[in-house]
Amino acid sequence: MVKCSFCGRNIKGLPYKCHRCNGSYCDNHRLPEDHHCPGLEKEKSKNQERWRKAFKSSSYQHEEKKDRTVTHRKTNPFKKLYYKFKYWLTNRQHRAYRYSRFQSYVFPLLIKFIVSLVAIIIIYSNLIKINDVGFWIIKLGSVLFLIGLFFLIKYSIKLLSEIWNWIKRQRNWLKYLIIIIFLVLLWQAYDNRTTVLNPVFDYYNQTNFSAFWPLNLGNFEWKDEISFDYGNDADDTKTITIPTSTKGRLDERQIELEVHRLINVQRSNNGLSSLSLDSKLSDISRAHSEDMVNRNFYSHTNPDGEEPSDRGNKADYYCSKSLGGGWYTDGIAENIAMTPVGDVIGCGYVYDETDVAECTVNGWMNSPGHKENILTAVFDKEGVGVAIKSNEVYITQNFC
Repeated sequence: MVKCSFCGRNIKGLPYKCHRCNGSYCDNHRLPEDHHCPGLEKEKSKNQERWRKAFKSSSYQHEEKKDRTVTHRKTNPFKKLYYKFKYWLTNRQHRAYRYSRFQSYVFPLLIKFIVSLVAIIIIYSNLIKINDVGFWIIKLGSVLFLIGLFFLIKYSIKLLSEIWNWIKRQRNWLKYLIIIIFLVLLWQAYDNRTTVLNPVFDYYNQTNFSAFWPLNLGNFEWKDEISFDYGNDADDTKTITIPTSTKGRLDERQIELEVHRLINVQRSNNGLSSLSLDSKLSDISRAHSEDMVNRNFYSHTNPDGEEPSDRGNKADYYCSKSLGGGWYTDGIAENIAMTPVGDVIGCGYVYDETDVAECTVNGWMNSPGHKENILTAVFDKEGVGVAIKSNEVYITQNFC
C-alpha cells in the first residue's frame, strides 16, 4: 500500500502522482499548495522574471492605448460631428418612406397642431380678460395658455420628427438642396434683419411674460388715506382709501399693454384705425414717467423746461403729420396720468393692472384734450410708459 509523501498515511484507492516533485499524495494533499510542493516553488522562481516582463509589457500597452483614446477625444471634439454629418449626407436609408402615413398619422397630427395654435392665439389675445375669471389664486387664462402651449410644443416636435424622418429617406441631391435653401434663408434673414428680426425683438420686449404666470398671489395689506390727481384738465383732488404700498406688486409692462389695448378699443369704437405700439416711443414715454417719479413732479414739462417734442428730438425721434389743407403737426403729442390704487371716485375699487388701465383710459376719454389726442385720425403709432411710486401709478402716452 502506498503512503502519502506528506502526511505518511496509507492511501486508499489510487494515489495522486505530482509531476513536479514525483511524490505520491492522498486526497487531502493533492494540490501543490497543500503539500508545499518544492517543484512548484522551483518552477516559480525560475519563471518569475519572465512573468514580470510579460505583465509589465501588457500593462504598458494597455495604458498607452487608453491614453491614445483620451487624447483623441480631447484634441478632436468636432471630428466625430463632421463624420456624422458627412455620413448623413452621403448615405441614404434603404427603407423607403411610407406615404400612407400622411393619411393615417400626419394629417391628424397637423390638424391637432393647427387647433392648438389657433387656441393659443385666441387665449393670448384675450388673456387679461380671461385672467379676471379666476379660481381662488389660479389665473384661468394663464393656465389655459400653458396647457395649449404644452400641446403645441408636443405636436410641433412630432411634426418636426416626421419631417426629419422623411428627409433621411430622400436622395442625396434633395438633402443638398434643403441645406442650400436653409443657408439662403439664413442669409436673407440676416441681410434684412431690420425688417425681419427687429419686429420680432420689439414684440418680445413688449410681451408681458408675468401674465403667463398661472398663480395670482395677492398682496393683502393695511389701508390708508391719500389724495391723487386724475391727470385731467380740471385741477380737482379726491380722497381715496388704498393699500399702503403698490410698488412691486403691480406689473408696469402689463399696465402698458392693457392701456394700449383699451386705447385701440376706443379708436375702433369711433371708426379709426388701431395704433401700433412703437418700442422707441414707449422708451421715451417710460423715461418721462420715471422722471416724474424720481424728481417728484407731475407735468408735461420737466424741471429742465423740456416739453414732449423736445424729449422726442433729444432721443432722435422726429414726428411730422399732415392734417390736410396745408396744416401739419411737428413733434409728438402726449397724455399723462397719475392714477392711484384703491377706492377711486368714478372708477370704483382699483386694485390690479386691468383696473389701473381702465381707470386711466376712462379718465382721458372724459377729458377733451386727452380725448382729442386719442381720437386723432392721422396718428398711427403710440408709446406707453409706466412708473410706480408708492401707491401712485404714473402713466405717459405719446403719439405720432
